[in-house]
Amino acid sequence: MGTPQQGLRFGILGPVVLWHDDREVDLATRPSRTLLARLLLALDRAVHVDILIDAVYGSKPPRSARNQIQKSACELRAKGVELTARDGSYLLSSTPEALDAEKFGELVDQARSLSDPQERANALRHADSLWRGPTLDRLDASVFRSAAAEWDEKRLVAVIERIEAEMLCHQHRQVIPELRRLIIEHPLNENLHTLFMIACYHAGRISEAARCYSALRVQLAEEFGIDPPAALQEVHRMILRQDPDLIRITTLHQVEALAEGALTHAS
Repeated sequence: MGTPQQGLRFGILGPVVLWHDDREVDLATRPSRTLLARLLLALDRAVHVDILIDAVYGSKPPRSARNQIQKSACELRAKGVELTARDGSYLLSSTPEALDAEKFGELVDQARSLSDPQERANALRHADSLWRGPTLDRLDASVFRSAAAEWDEKRLVAVIERIEAEMLCHQHRQVIPELRRLIIEHPLNENLHTLFMIACYHAGRISEAARCYSALRVQLAEEFGIDPPAALQEVHRMILRQDPDLIRITTLHQVEALAEGALTHAS
């Protein structure tokens, strides 16, 4: 593990940012920001200069690419970033908690250990507040797109867990607008559809829950030739018959258990 850099923090959950004592440090050039981002993705691991060139310049780097990488490294060092150059590679040394993405993961893990749903929801909302915009914003290399997709997926999982916790606190009406927005952003995410339908049912909005299921069923059939999963089908059936047992269902785990029970009973 590298030596902590006093007062320095790094951000990739949005545009790449360097902070010193909570003050944003200006990184004057795009290559410097891109170099910092690539090294942060390999925190405390050496990255060969050829990999850095590919991240900064893509498949058609200028002849001066190596010199430009050296120049960008010098700019980062001038801002207080501890970079080590060795055997044609660069290494950024820091502690994981100095990076906002790693801090997010730590806060989510802490939230998951809380038994009280309201405390868990509050802690997960705090973790989500670390996002400042699209992950690794305005960086187009494939390594950045891949990393952004990975962190965005972790964020969505945490958001779903937070909504579940809020529904356990009987905040069904409150979560419906957010779930509706998330479904627009992630139209094939079955967990979001499940929670939306359950929240609508608890809020007395039966027809809205049914329309949500129908829209997903049509989209899955047209795009993939498949039906919604068994758990979601069972929730839909219970909604249509306004089954009072559905009032006790709030979490995705309960929905899965419900579907398993229905399949066992049917067999």
